[in-house]
Amino acid sequence: MVLSISTIGKNFFDWLRFIFSKKGIPTWKGTLAYVIAYILAFINPFTELIAAPPQVSGLMIIVVLAVAGAPVGICMDGMIWIIFGIMLGALCAYILSYLAGALVAQGIVYFILVYIFSYAKAVSLKYLAFTLLGIVWCVSGVAASLQNNNQPNIPFIVGTIQAYFWGSAIVFFVNLFVFPVSCETVLRNTMVSALGHMDTLSRLLLQAYAFDLTEADAILRTQLVGQLRRETDVIEQMLAGTYFEISWSKWSMGDITGQTKVIRKLHETLMSINADYAAAEKAGCLREIRDRFLQNTVPDMKRVSTGRDLRSSCKDRLINVRAAISLTISELLLALDPTFQSLKTQDITNPLDLERQNMADQTGPDIQNEEIIRAFKQRFAEEIDKHDLAATATSSATILSPSSDMTGTVKSSFADTPVAIRALHENVNRWTSPQLDIVGHLLLSGGFDAKDRPLVLNAPLASIAHTFGQESSPGVVGSSEAPFPYTLRLGSIAPSVNSDDTEKDGEELSLVDSATDRVGQALVRMYSLMFAVHRLSGEVQELYEAVLSSDGRRRRLHLHCYQHLVSRTRTKGHSSTVPLTEAAQSIGAQSASLPKRRFWDWLLIAEQSLLGPRNVYAFKLTLAIEILTILLWAPVVRTWFLSYGLPITVVTVVLLVTPTFGETYIWTAQQLGGVLGYITALILLEIFRNVGGYAYNPYGIVCIIGVWTVPLMYIMHEVPIGFPFGLLALVFGAIYMCNNYVNVVILGAPYDTPSYSAAKALTTIAVGIALGVVFQFLILRNPARRTLRKGLISLLHNNRIYLSVLHAYFRFLQTPETSLSVPPAAYHAVELELERREAGIRGQIGNIAPMIGNVFGEPYWDAPFGADAAKKVLEANEILLDRLKDARSAMRGQPFDPYLAQNFVWVLAPYRRQWNVTVRMALYLSAASLSAQTPLPADMLRVPWKFVNDMVQDSLSLSASLGKSDEGRAALKTQDFARFWYFLLVISAATEQVRAIEEACAAIYGTDETIY
Repeated sequence: MVLSISTIGKNFFDWLRFIFSKKGIPTWKGTLAYVIAYILAFINPFTELIAAPPQVSGLMIIVVLAVAGAPVGICMDGMIWIIFGIMLGALCAYILSYLAGALVAQGIVYFILVYIFSYAKAVSLKYLAFTLLGIVWCVSGVAASLQNNNQPNIPFIVGTIQAYFWGSAIVFFVNLFVFPVSCETVLRNTMVSALGHMDTLSRLLLQAYAFDLTEADAILRTQLVGQLRRETDVIEQMLAGTYFEISWSKWSMGDITGQTKVIRKLHETLMSINADYAAAEKAGCLREIRDRFLQNTVPDMKRVSTGRDLRSSCKDRLINVRAAISLTISELLLALDPTFQSLKTQDITNPLDLERQNMADQTGPDIQNEEIIRAFKQRFAEEIDKHDLAATATSSATILSPSSDMTGTVKSSFADTPVAIRALHENVNRWTSPQLDIVGHLLLSGGFDAKDRPLVLNAPLASIAHTFGQESSPGVVGSSEAPFPYTLRLGSIAPSVNSDDTEKDGEELSLVDSATDRVGQALVRMYSLMFAVHRLSGEVQELYEAVLSSDGRRRRLHLHCYQHLVSRTRTKGHSSTVPLTEAAQSIGAQSASLPKRRFWDWLLIAEQSLLGPRNVYAFKLTLAIEILTILLWAPVVRTWFLSYGLPITVVTVVLLVTPTFGETYIWTAQQLGGVLGYITALILLEIFRNVGGYAYNPYGIVCIIGVWTVPLMYIMHEVPIGFPFGLLALVFGAIYMCNNYVNVVILGAPYDTPSYSAAKALTTIAVGIALGVVFQFLILRNPARRTLRKGLISLLHNNRIYLSVLHAYFRFLQTPETSLSVPPAAYHAVELELERREAGIRGQIGNIAPMIGNVFGEPYWDAPFGADAAKKVLEANEILLDRLKDARSAMRGQPFDPYLAQNFVWVLAPYRRQWNVTVRMALYLSAASLSAQTPLPADMLRVPWKFVNDMVQDSLSLSASLGKSDEGRAALKTQDFARFWYFLLVISAATEQVRAIEEACAAIYGTDETIY
């Protein structure tokens, strides 16, 4: 008990520290707006201005729905939909009130209008406030007209509009004039934080290749990966809110969008480097990377000041790259946030003696160059002594611009390049150049046995006797060497390769566990690391130019929404120079003849749309609201309906009727917020009843409500899952309080006692919960597991279609005869389509993820669905998409050098075709298993992806063979060679995720050898 109390006390004081810090400003702003609304509602002259005084609770409703403490852009976005809901809802209420004399017509129109608002909620919870306001307006319009002898109740409509717009005015005032925080500011701060975390993560990753990480560093690396994912999500959210802002800034909407796009690329590249490091660690080749590549010493450049010929290891040069990246990011952070402190002098001046490195080929000192050196060091000394921050270091990886190559040349003149970028390029080149020499020396000198190894590519396929020459029984000991009938995955069997060693148990995709093959794996990882570091330098330079290019600009007014619309129009016109259909046909991604849709095809599409999940849910919610409204139309229960205030029950029904069955329990628990609101308001009314000469003392009520609102506003702003709880508590409490106070104090009308009115209010919640639960359990029940299963099926099919387009894109870029015949605009159009599909798949993953938690909340009568396995399918699809995106980035819409394409890329093309067919088949079978709810073939799971290992082995052999000629040796040091090796590594890593998808699908429905 002592530990429990101490824990509660610690958490409470942590919460108080949060509330009274800058992070608590949104909570205080929301509380202030809510209290202002109460103060206005309790002022008699103000309330008497409202045409229908009891509707003054609309002030609090709008204040709560608008979330006044949110950043300006997000709040304005929400207010746009709230105002639209107010106006459209008022129009609907006006129409329905005029149809009160014809209940049948009113019922039909009512159903249509409620369906429209319900469909908005089915599209996204972003439109929840719009849906709530619209449906409440519709029900209130019907109730008000029936209360007014079937005549339009205009004062009610006008009074409600007045209250809603006064509430909107409060929101605008508090959000814009009380410690306003723009989305652009939050975006900028998050970008600074993300860059700092990228700096630290890149330091850990590059350091991990050179040295062993401590346990604390390994834990930190894992935490940073998760933190960066959250920060990129916040950046995307704030970017969406920035569109609705007007800012006084030197950055336009195009600048902000471009910067966030580069940040996203940096994050993706870092995740790719992290995955490559994890794969290298798993393959056990890190020691070979350090011993054979990073520990080798190469002649260093002559130091002009001393004339001595020094020698340094590639490991030291990699650390210099890390320091250069840190310096560049440090300048970026200073540009984004002037309060940021730079690195210490001693941490960067030694590894970044840039100007001396540039003069390595000179024979003696030069006065002008020495002046440059002194200016360079003086600049860093002044800039860094001015601040004091311990160095964390470095970077993130990026794609080189199309004008960049492995020597680091860029479009701009080197003399005009900023010092930090020059330092970055020089250190990357100083590390890459000797690294390529080491790799070339290894390939040419026989550092590992690959040069004379025959290509498995040309070996014959396995015979029937070899493939099926052994019997196997599932579950029988000793049957691990079962036949593998899927020769598509096994590929050829070379006489020189021990297939028993190569295949093993099919558990790993790495090469065979020998010293030679570990060196081969290390070589593959080094090519990947070199390309990733060059992606890093290119993207850091792109971000540097995007941020620092605005140094000379003046701040001016930016209407972001207008700029966004203009930029979208220009981009659309630019990208349509080659139509997508024509571009897809030019690269063979689509047949020349497109199928024509007939009339019956369009009817089938319309039917499928009407039976889609959104329309079904909208119909279900509309039906629930319609059933509730029947109690209002029926004369027998109409008086009871109106006296109990059942129109407010629609709020409970709208929140409780959810798209899936598994969400029912969560949203039912959220209704406790409404109960808390009613009970708290009842207690306050009883405490301050007949106090100070007032029927209900407004001063005491407002003071206590101000304190009570703080934790609820905290929940709404900082705890997303508790948002409905806080909303219901504040809204229901305000409605109950205003109805009692206005009727008794201001109007002096006879009204129920607080206890009796609270009992009625709790009854409305009970009626709403009962109706919602009945519809969730009995009417059009939609289990979350079924929705999750359909979502995974669609995700697998979309990934498969994306892979088909991507493979056509690869095919034409890697084919010497056709790569130069396709216009660059066609590649650009296909790239835009691939990016669009990537964004769609990523959004689909984001929509499916919450369904997994809903599955755990569902009861099941048979075997559980296997939500853990479904989560693995989702995660594997996300990583697969990342790897395929990395493969596309490696291509960059540029054909390969003709010599390299003819003698290396094209020779390995059969592996690429086999990989494409095999992966698409695996995704199709996995989707078919989920769709038909049938087991996967057990033989498919036992077959190792041997051809992936063969592809890497043959690539190493071809690389060694290229070194026999001068042209081949030159090709080994080109950017094209490095990016193709990166491409091979990426698709090898993608294969691991396909295997993970297969195994997870087998865990859900088993295999055909499973006996139930």
